[in-house]
Amino acid sequence: MIYELKQKIRYSKWGDATAKWLEKTPVFVPCFVILNWMRFAETPDIVGTSKEETQRYFAENQDKITKVIQNLADETSKKLFLKIINRRESGCFVLKGSPQDQYFPKDIIHLSDEEVFVDCGAYTGDTIAKFRETTKDHYKKIIAFEPDAMCSHKIIEQKIPHCEVLPYGTWDKKDTLTFYANGKGQSCVEDLAQAREDLKKQGKKVTINLEKIDNLPACADMTFLKMDIEGAELNALKGAEQTIRKQRPKLAICIYHSNQDMLEIPLWVLSLNMGYKLYVRHHSHYDLAETVLYAV
Repeated sequence: MIYELKQKIRYSKWGDATAKWLEKTPVFVPCFVILNWMRFAETPDIVGTSKEETQRYFAENQDKITKVIQNLADETSKKLFLKIINRRESGCFVLKGSPQDQYFPKDIIHLSDEEVFVDCGAYTGDTIAKFRETTKDHYKKIIAFEPDAMCSHKIIEQKIPHCEVLPYGTWDKKDTLTFYANGKGQSCVEDLAQAREDLKKQGKKVTINLEKIDNLPACADMTFLKMDIEGAELNALKGAEQTIRKQRPKLAICIYHSNQDMLEIPLWVLSLNMGYKLYVRHHSHYDLAETVLYAV
């Protein structure tokens, strides 16, 4: 019953908006803590695993945790990564998020006038808008992947210069899969929605096309790859491996969707042996979301 109540709060019209407002309003810290507990503590969280399963997974993979930390490029990343692992294990996740932009932190990401920005999980164009602001509209091209038609239509309506909107999901092979779309940036393929009963109830079940980035000429000259695709990041990266090897684009990849992603995505990037410097930053004050791996 408590979990159901928390899910209703989390996915109501005012749930996320209220939390974001509270995080900017220090006088309401007690309310913020209560809301955080109501939304996440002692429940199946967004990674779809129990606290015990999380503790067991990280205990069994201490060698991988050590390898990731040893290969992070700065002390901020090393300390933060370990803190996030500890918070995920504890089941109580309140952590001060970075004040910098989620995908374009100025101390890590440096953009030129010739960027080819590939946005996987473009939602309604919010990250594209920030990209345009950061580059002052001086860029070469934008490729926006968004299989949720409710969202991609909103990007198309904006008539963004030099922007191609592709209605595909990104994957490690050309395929067709069942997809739960809710128009709220949390849509995902059926296999990744199994732990998300709320999405399965509220989302519209549709069939979408999945594509390998390596197979698409539009992405052949990409210089910056961003992914926030609800747990499909590792598959999509594998489908972009040849383009990454050829172009060595900057990477900004969400790694928070599962415990496995926290370890396997950084290790996959390291396995390319391309000399990438890896950084980690967290961008939410009140939940597990918005941990990003940068490779430059």
